[in-house]
Amino acid sequence: MNDCSRSMVQHHSPGVKNNVPHCYTRSTIIYSFSRSIESEIHMKRFLLGTVLLLSIASSASVAQDTLSTNNSRRVKDAWTMEFGIASNFTLSTFQGTAISVSRYISDYQKIRIGISTSLTSSTNTRQELNFYADTLANKSNLNDNNGFNTVQLTLQYLTYASPAEQISIYFAFGPVAGITWSSYDNQQEFTNVWWNYSKNNSGEKQKQYSVGLLGSCGVEWFFSERMSLHAEYALSIQYNWENYEVTSKGQTTYINNPPSPSNRTERTISSHSWSLQPRYVLFGLSVIF
Repeated sequence: MNDCSRSMVQHHSPGVKNNVPHCYTRSTIIYSFSRSIESEIHMKRFLLGTVLLLSIASSASVAQDTLSTNNSRRVKDAWTMEFGIASNFTLSTFQGTAISVSRYISDYQKIRIGISTSLTSSTNTRQELNFYADTLANKSNLNDNNGFNTVQLTLQYLTYASPAEQISIYFAFGPVAGITWSSYDNQQEFTNVWWNYSKNNSGEKQKQYSVGLLGSCGVEWFFSERMSLHAEYALSIQYNWENYEVTSKGQTTYINNPPSPSNRTERTISSHSWSLQPRYVLFGLSVIF
């Protein structure tokens, strides 16, 4: 019999009101308390999701009574903006694009356009001074310039299998293309006032191109005249090619001596690849305007 069992036997003796064994330490009580708080949080999220779904279902029931059978909400030349639905019902980008819009070319066909872009640039400067007996001995300067940019365009033709229904399966396919370019430039200068002066430059340039096809299959529910929810699978096949260039140049000059010859290095790398990638299930919200 272990200590906890003996404690249970001892505390179950007649006339003893406290039947809690001493083996239930403070950490056990804290763990139980945290588990209860976690369960309460999950319950609140479940209740929030249930209320949201009931609200959407109620709106869809009312809208279904008012909508005509020809689905007037999906008319030619109408525009749609699409948002992704992330965790905790927050809105995000759809298909990873900065903006996703579509235009109906009939009551059951539309063209979807997605544009994704990212532009980043940074500059870092550092200077260091070293003194010996209050006299400047060494001086170094460092400058860094970095840039990273990417642009991707997706164009899809989308058609509904049951355009007259409130819930319909749809299929989409079309090209996807992208370009990514980045650069890195580093300049270093070092001066020893009694000995030498050196200067080194290095840089990198990279360009990557990609073209391919993107196919999608999903289900869309028009719960109101101008709003819908949809879930979508996607599969992409892409061909990529990349050019990578690295250059470096350095020169060291000694005090009271003529400049020494500079050294220079250049390297170029090219690569080609293709990929077939499934995408995660996407949940989205569309608004027609």
